[in-house]
Amino acid sequence: SAFLLSSIREGYPVVFIEAMILNKPIITTDVSDARKDIEGKFGLVVTNDDTSIYNGMKEYLEKGYKIKKKFDYIKFNNTIEKEIDKIYNEE
Repeated sequence: SAFLLSSIREGYPVVFIEAMILNKPIITTDVSDARKDIEGKFGLVVTNDDTSIYNGMKEYLEKGYKIKKKFDYIKFNNTIEKEIDKIYNEE
């Protein structure tokens, strides 16, 4: 099974993190940082039109998608925590 996000616009989708924690491949439209964070690592990124979404789902069903590296949610949380600390502790 895979996770499909077909949004037109999104801030950074929390569901990306949830799918990565569950080790589920992601098929997503090109929202937020999808190309940087998802494409080639955790799934497929497609443009937001019916044909591209269909083709992305078809590609997944025919070829599957093997996640290359398990998502390290502890490292991710630590990185976010450090970034937030920088914002609040600036002089």
